[in-house]
Amino acid sequence: TLLPRLAADPVTGRLYESYTLTKDSTVDPGSHDLLIAFQARHDSIWIPPVTVSGRRCHGARMALGPDQDIVLVWKDMANMNRNMIKGCRSSDGGRSFGAPFTIGDAFDHYQVGSGYMGGPEPGPAPPCSSPFVTNYPSLAVDRSHGPRRGTIYVVWTNSIRGSVPPAVGSHAEQEPNNTPATATPVELGEDISGSCPA
Repeated sequence: TLLPRLAADPVTGRLYESYTLTKDSTVDPGSHDLLIAFQARHDSIWIPPVTVSGRRCHGARMALGPDQDIVLVWKDMANMNRNMIKGCRSSDGGRSFGAPFTIGDAFDHYQVGSGYMGGPEPGPAPPCSSPFVTNYPSLAVDRSHGPRRGTIYVVWTNSIRGSVPPAVGSHAEQEPNNTPATATPVELGEDISGSCPA
C-alpha cells in the first residue's frame, strides 16, 4: 500500500483509512495497477477493504462530512493525456461508496520549460509532479451549521497555460520562518528563494 491516510470520526469513534493499493495488472502483464482503497474499523473490527477507483489512480485524500458521511478524492491517471481529479462519497460508514464523480482536470507537466506531454502548452512552469512536489488533491468538507454545510472544497496544483509573466519582485528567506516575527511576506507574482541551515 502507498500513501495511507487515517481519520477518526469524533462522534462515532470509528477509524477510517484510505490508501493506494498496488497489485499486478490483469490488463498490462508485467505492470502494476494503482487502485484507491478504503477500510473502516467498526467496534474494533476492520471491515473488508472497498475499492473505489479505476486501475490508474493515486494520491487519495479523505475528509469526514457533517453527517458521518465520508468523502474521498484522488487523481485519476487512466487517460495519460488528460488526468482528472475525481471523488466519491459514502453515507454508510464506508461499507459502500457512490459512483465516482469528476471534479476537474489536473494538468501536469514534469520538466521545467517543457509543455504538457511534450507539446507547446502549458509551459513554462515549475514541475507539478516530482519526488518533491506531488500533485495530489487536498480536501476539506464544511462541517459547520451554516449555509454551506456539506460543501466539498478541493484544491490541487496545475501547470499553467501560456507564458509566465515577469516577476513583480523577489525575496530571499531562510529557515526557520515559522512564526509571524520570522516569516517573509510574499506577494502574488514575486519570486522567492531561500535556504535551510545545515
